[in-house]
Amino acid sequence: MDQGRKFFINIHKHDLKDVQHWMDKQVYLNIGAFLLGVSALGIDATPMEGILMDKPDSYHRHEALHMSAFLAECVESQIVDNLFIQSDQACLELATQANQILAELYQLIGKTELNV
Repeated sequence: MDQGRKFFINIHKHDLKDVQHWMDKQVYLNIGAFLLGVSALGIDATPMEGILMDKPDSYHRHEALHMSAFLAECVESQIVDNLFIQSDQACLELATQANQILAELYQLIGKTELNV
């Protein structure tokens, strides 16, 4: 199987000299198969293209806001409330501090204006 893959890569790399274009198409084929599979499972999915990952925008801000809230909730419910953590004062203080820092990060992100 590896030889077959290398055969096609070498054709596009050395003969046709379009390996990047060919790889892009391979990714699209795999995405199509993936989307068909998740659709068969009843899951809605949409491919996205054209997101500029090098400039912060409202998408990135939303993701940071969401993840900081999610992680703060996880730290609180899975770590701070853990019986072992509750029984050890040093661990509890550190876990509580981690949760507070994530909550502060959430508030800071919420107040931050995007200057794009």
